[in-house]
Amino acid sequence: MPSVANPFWGALARELEASALAEGYHVLLCNSERDPARELKYGEELLADGVSGVVLCSSLPSLDHMTPLLGRGLKMVAFDRTAQAGDPSSLASISVDNAMGAELATRHLIELGHRKLAFVPGSVHSVNRRERLRGFRSALEAAGIDPAGAIVWSGADTTEFGDKDAAELGRNAARELLARADPPTGFVAINDMCAIGICRGAKDAGRAAGRDVSVVGFDDILLADLFEPPLTTVRQSLLEMPRRPSSSCGPGSTPPLPQDVRC
Repeated sequence: MPSVANPFWGALARELEASALAEGYHVLLCNSERDPARELKYGEELLADGVSGVVLCSSLPSLDHMTPLLGRGLKMVAFDRTAQAGDPSSLASISVDNAMGAELATRHLIELGHRKLAFVPGSVHSVNRRERLRGFRSALEAAGIDPAGAIVWSGADTTEFGDKDAAELGRNAARELLARADPPTGFVAINDMCAIGICRGAKDAGRAAGRDVSVVGFDDILLADLFEPPLTTVRQSLLEMPRRPSSSCGPGSTPPLPQDVRC
């Protein structure tokens, strides 16, 4: 996992464990922070301890750092990452259509009448985030809105993913963007924790989410429904994906669609 500080990854870990236990397997959890060196170290230690398979959730564009372990017999599934050119043939990839999910979120805001939009991804150095950025821009183009006029806010350090501090990422984005002379009226967040942070940042700036600005998240974590007002978000099916057969998720397969925007 990148970091179970994000409740989405904690919920996924629980579902993966339940699926594994049903098949007679046990699960060990490692937080990698999307660091290739840390992933390789974990992989080497797990393989030495007799672990036979790894679910890798970092969504990094290249998995070359893990390829030597595949050659030594470690089985691997890449989660939240569509198959990429150059991937080993033995690698299975399981992901929703991230571009479509972000397109749904952006289209929802456009249908509400928003024309000045911001996308808050943090770093866009992972496959899933690049796909969501592509979906955001695609929805703008389809609505006749110039994507060049939209805001993509990554924060001061574009190398940081913000998995453990996504809420603060969103809060900082809202504070900065809403202080501009021509602020956005709608925000698409990279995930729900970022979206919750945007809502808090809007409050810091004297705005109210749902009244003065609109915010859409991604994942549909439990906190999204408990938040006040309840967060509009795109749902990933945590019940379906851990159980999806790897034979249907290899290179060239069609990723499952995210479920529609839940308000």
